[in-house]
Parts: sequence; C-alpha cells; structure tokens
Amino acid sequence: MSLMIRNPIVKNATTNPEKNAVLEYGKNTTYSELAKNCSKIAGTLINLDIRPGDRIALLAKSTTQYIETLSAITGIGCSFIPLNTRLTTPEIAEIINDCKPQLLIYDEEHEHIAKQLADLTRLPKVFFLNDLFDAPPSSLLIEHPPDGIHSIIYTSGTTGTPKGVVLTWENLYESAKGSAENLGSKPTDIWLCCLPLNHIGGLSIPIRTAFSGTCTMLHTGFDPVSISTALHEQSVSLASFVPTMLRRLLELDAKEYPPTLRSILVGGGPVEKNLLELASKKGLPVIQTYGMTETSSQITTLAPDEAQTHLGSAGRPLGKTKIRIHPNEKQLGEILVQGPVVTSGYFNNPQKTADSIKGGWLYTGDIGTIDNQGFLYVQGRKDELIITGGENVNPSEIEDCLLKWPGITAAAAIGLPDKEWGQKIIVAFTSDNEIAINDLDNWLKKQLANFKIPKQYLRVETLPTTASGKIKRNALKKLFES
Repeated sequence: MSLMIRNPIVKNATTNPEKNAVLEYGKNTTYSELAKNCSKIAGTLINLDIRPGDRIALLAKSTTQYIETLSAITGIGCSFIPLNTRLTTPEIAEIINDCKPQLLIYDEEHEHIAKQLADLTRLPKVFFLNDLFDAPPSSLLIEHPPDGIHSIIYTSGTTGTPKGVVLTWENLYESAKGSAENLGSKPTDIWLCCLPLNHIGGLSIPIRTAFSGTCTMLHTGFDPVSISTALHEQSVSLASFVPTMLRRLLELDAKEYPPTLRSILVGGGPVEKNLLELASKKGLPVIQTYGMTETSSQITTLAPDEAQTHLGSAGRPLGKTKIRIHPNEKQLGEILVQGPVVTSGYFNNPQKTADSIKGGWLYTGDIGTIDNQGFLYVQGRKDELIITGGENVNPSEIEDCLLKWPGITAAAAIGLPDKEWGQKIIVAFTSDNEIAINDLDNWLKKQLANFKIPKQYLRVETLPTTASGKIKRNALKKLFES
C-alpha cells in the first residue's frame, strides 16, 4: 500500500459528527465529541514535549477515556503501548525497560503501580489520565503513512519473554477492512466490547468501528447479566468473546436473541465443538475466529452464513491474508500466515523476528488443518503454551518462579483441559523438604499475574524426562489425568 491512510477519527468527525462512536453504560460519545477530546489530549501531549515518533504507554482500565487517549496518541503520530493491568509491577517494568517509552499515562486505580514503575525504570515522565483534557486543543494528523507505527503490543508468545509486536497503520486498516467485508458491515452496527483494551482482541474493536464509521459499546469487564441485557435490549449487532465468556452466557440465558444480533465472534483458543452446538441450539449466532497479536487480530473467521455448515472451523482467511500448513498442506501441521495484516516484527528484537518470520511467512506456533474448501481447523499449540481464559501463559515463567522457592529442585507446569477456562494450570515439583502449599501459592501470587497461578500442585519423587533432561510433558499429563 502506497497511499496514505486517513485518520478515521478525523474523517468521521467530518462526515458523521453526531453519530455515536462509543457507548459506555449509558454515556454516549459522538465522533464529534471524540475528536474534540482527542484534540485536547493532543494539546497536553505537545505541552509535555511529546513529538511524532515517540512511544507512549498507557496503564489504565478499559473506558471511553482509554479509547480517546489511544486515538490521540496515534493521531499525533506517536506509537501506542497498551500495558496489561493484570501483570505484576516487575512484569510491567520488564516491558517498560524494553520499549523505553517517553511517557507513561496512568489512571487513578493504577497510580501506585505507576509511581513504583517510575522508580524502577527511570521513566522520563508519568502523567495522570484525568489531567489530559485540560490543555487547549491541538490538531490531529489528517492522514498517516501506511508503515507508520500505530501500536506496540507486548505478548508472552511462546518464549515466556515479553515481545513487542509492532503494528502499523496498514496492518490495522487492512485487518478492519477484511473483517468488515466478511461480516457485512452496516452503518447501524454496534459492536459490544468486553475484552480488555490492552489485548489485541479488545483493542481491535474500537479500531475496526472507527475505520467503518460504526459504534463500539464498551463494557469494562464481563458480567454475564449486563452482557445478556445488552444483547437483548440495546440493539447490539456484533460481540466478541473468549470461550469462557460464551459458556457463562449460555449457562445464564435461555431466551431467544433478537434479529439485530448478527454475529458473536469467539476466539482466544480452540472452541469445544459441544459449546458451539449448545450455542446453535439456543439460537445464538456464534462464528469462530482465529487470530493473534502478530496478525492485528483476525486471520480467519467464518462468515455468518457459514456458521452452521462448518461448525468447528475457524473460517477462511480475511481480505488479502493467506494461510498454509507446514510442512505438508494435506496433513496436520503448523499454521503459517502471510499478508498485509502481519507484523513487520518484534520491537528491538531482530533475532525473534527472524525466528518467527521466514520467507515472508509468519510461523504461528499453532497447529491445524485446511480442508479442500480452504476452511481452517485449529487443533492447538505446536509448543507447550498454556491458554487459560484467553491469556497466554508460558510454563517456563511459572517454573522459573517455583525454582526460587527454598527446597524445590525441579518443576514443571502444564495445561489440562478445563470447561471453565479452556485450560487450567497444574504444576508438579520435586523438593528436598516438605512444602507448605498455601505459603508457596501466596508467594507466587506476588510474583505472577493472577491468571498464571496454578490451580493444583503435586509433589512427586521425580519428574519424567528424556535422555537429554527435557521434561516429558505428555507423560506428566497422563500422570495428572490418572
């Protein structure tokens, strides 16, 4: 793509000024109001000596102000870095030290963490989110170069070490375009977002609706009762869930959904076929989708009219995206992706970029098959990554922490199937002495994000290993299952 990409906030404020951009618990923000607030934030950032090309991190919960802030940051040509609020302070500090942002913006709920980060990382500047709106307005850029960096989103990926996925304006524009074409975007669409905005699954929703000139309905979290009410009563046409959310919704609600609700997109890991069948019986229009941070979210998604005929499939590639299976197209293998939605690489990490992108193809680490009609069926991970509640957890992160506990001599973490979370984390360890599990569990909670905490611990005499000393995780899974 050689043409410049128009700033969707500026465009919609001109063409659809009174149209709702964001709905949040009864608060309506039009595109005109969104652009006005973004201009105020832009004025504050310029007063803080922020210039195009700078990196700005945001540590805050998902609100309309979050969307306004990310739109202002990217709207003046800076790179937006969303920080996962579920991480511990040391985990966030590792990210800050890697990307070295010129500014950290925080909300009231995360003020104490921001101050700790300022001491730990020598951040040049920290600033309170609510104070962003006090400066005289400054103009947003009308258009952006396709290769301009929009966001740097950190993911644990498959190594356990945070990697900053670089996403350009072109990446996100092409992703939004492909999604709109597949779903049949309508001017009246309202897309319900209850996924966190610091993840690509959540962040991509207000970006998509901005490019299509439609509306995001924002919920700060997943409450099944309020979500169900919104789906039934508030003209929602699209929504995005992870499998756990879908299961909770189905357990709660047996009523038939209105025809205004066109599609429920479900991603964040393989979806159990019985869950899809249950949704189908209840008349919930669920379509499976598959994506990752490195591909600006969606890679493949079922079209609404394919949901029943291809149950269990994650659909076909969107837009200009291409997929193939390595090494043999006709067998189960690793899923490879190519196209304008794919990242150019990891920030400040040429080695990991070279490991993941080879010959123009992104090696996803996921395994699956493609049928003769081009539909993708995702089977799981090539490696041992645990996906719990839509979050990626690398076993080595937990194992490294466990080995710091006095007396523990070896440790292994695995994921076992779980109806609630997709997978639950189980650990086995060997030790020279008796271990008080409650003490160990409480200590781990101070070291790791809550979603990385094991659900079960088992002390064993020895861990099954190969001749070279690598843990045989399949053998360990059989031990737990027995």
